Amino acid sequence: MRHRTESELEEELKKFNGLASAYEVVSCSTLSGTYLAECLLCDPDFACELSDVDAAFLCLQSRIGGSRMRPILGKLFGQFSPLNPVEDWDQALSEILTFARFESLGVLHSIGWPSDFAGDHPPFNFAINIQGNILAGDVKPANGSGYRLLEADLRKCVSERAAQSGIADPCVTIRYRGPLTQEIVGPNRRLAISDFELQIANKPLSEPQSFILTIGSTRVTVIVGETKELGGGMTGTSVFSDALAPTLKSHMESKGRSADNYDVPLLLAYVRLPGRGAADLKTHASFGDTLSKACKILEGGPISNWLGTLFLCPGTPDTESRFYEGSNAAWPTGLSAKSLSQDLGAALTPLPCFLEDIHEGKKRFSISDKVWRDDAD
Repeated sequence: MRHRTESELEEELKKFNGLASAYEVVSCSTLSGTYLAECLLCDPDFACELSDVDAAFLCLQSRIGGSRMRPILGKLFGQFSPLNPVEDWDQALSEILTFARFESLGVLHSIGWPSDFAGDHPPFNFAINIQGNILAGDVKPANGSGYRLLEADLRKCVSERAAQSGIADPCVTIRYRGPLTQEIVGPNRRLAISDFELQIANKPLSEPQSFILTIGSTRVTVIVGETKELGGGMTGTSVFSDALAPTLKSHMESKGRSADNYDVPLLLAYVRLPGRGAADLKTHASFGDTLSKACKILEGGPISNWLGTLFLCPGTPDTESRFYEGSNAAWPTGLSAKSLSQDLGAALTPLPCFLEDIHEGKKRFSISDKVWRDDAD
């Protein structure tokens, strides 16, 4: 794709009234150099994603100028960072789409909570008002991808080596066996890239070659050059959820402590953004499995002020939103999992129940009967 001038980028942005209004609020000096302009704005593959965030901004029109929106808008229109190009966008987009959903339902109390918090980063992303009850909460994107993170690093290495050899960037294909989540790639990232750099250091890369990396317990084959092999791999849902559960556990515990300090019921929301096939959490099943395992390993047992977790899939009308009730929720008077899920337009969904058994010294999980407690209103 050819480089677009600033005036061309501004013309593209004008096609999205909500995004354009938000850009005016931020008052950035230039669109050029932002992740929005460099990777999304002129790419037809992202037209749907931009339409979704545009509609969300139109829904949040009365709140765009608020002080709590400015840090979020800064992530959307901030300068492109080679080290963290997608994560800031995904976080900001997840928050905006969630806030717009709450606003459309008439339950959004505030962006950021407590509303009078003095700093730029309040303890909670939002608060909603449900039948007179204030519920505080946080939003996280469910789009983290260890595969995508590793792929970006490897492509950068190959591109730099190709430039030294005076050749065009060759194709990079990644094949793997075993889990390759962000939780696994992250701690092993620097060592893996150093190993790969050493392997390709004296290679001209003018002919197809394969390189082997070990990331955690996962064997990764990196093919540089043209190949008939397809990128990707296969890992069972249970293995993925084992790797991801500690991350959800950490988030629940951290926000649970904040909710306890402020004596407020807690709601968490995870957003599966559309068009991200490489995401670690692809389906309701994988999210439910991960959340269930996170609940099982909570230190000190279930969190009473955690009412539950929303799993949202905006931009995919054929996929309903789900609400998973907290395992030991202390519900405010007049509220229940059933009534809250209805107010949020989500399907009340039971967490999978697992039986733990010991086999050859390793803990395994197997799905048992699902249990669903249908609270009375």
